[in-house]
Amino acid sequence: MKKSLVTGAKWLLGIAAPVIVTASITGQPLSGLMKLKGLGDTFLKSSVPAWVFTAVFVVALIAAEYAIEHLLKATKKLLHFIPDPDECGWGQAADREQGGKKISVMFVRVEGTLTYDGERETQFLSAYLKSTQSSGMRTRVPAIDGSNREVETSPLQLTPHVPQHVSMDLFVWPMVGTAKKSLRSHLILRDQYNRDHDVGVVEFQSRA
Repeated sequence: MKKSLVTGAKWLLGIAAPVIVTASITGQPLSGLMKLKGLGDTFLKSSVPAWVFTAVFVVALIAAEYAIEHLLKATKKLLHFIPDPDECGWGQAADREQGGKKISVMFVRVEGTLTYDGERETQFLSAYLKSTQSSGMRTRVPAIDGSNREVETSPLQLTPHVPQHVSMDLFVWPMVGTAKKSLRSHLILRDQYNRDHDVGVVEFQSRA
């Protein structure tokens, strides 16, 4: 908001400054400022409170700038994913029963590097493909002791701006892949605030 007020002041100064500079260079009287003064007197002394309209208009501009700034922050993509193409795949898992009917469940292997571009540490509780629902997630990250082993972690916690290599085993339903064919689908992760983060299209090789 402070930045918006400064912007408004600069806008008003930008009206008067060119008039003053031009008059100083050319040696002409400050007729432009007199016109501005006359306009100001009209606003302030008029029976119609035009100055009130002007004040409201400036406030509206500041409010609009504030709203747009926060809207851009809200729509900014915060989670980024670089997949390991050879390690991402899918297959069929055990069927599940729902409402007396058997539903085919997919097993999805996700491996790659995630980077969170938010402002604070965030936990990711589930992941799924577009047009599916999550039925479970197992996540592994490299051990901090420098060895080549991986350790299981739940939930997945990401520190802002720090790349994290992850291996995820997802169980989603219904089945959206075709046997023996690779699948291209949006990968979506859901955080602790129930926000969905679409990291884009990932290709999964068929493991059937």
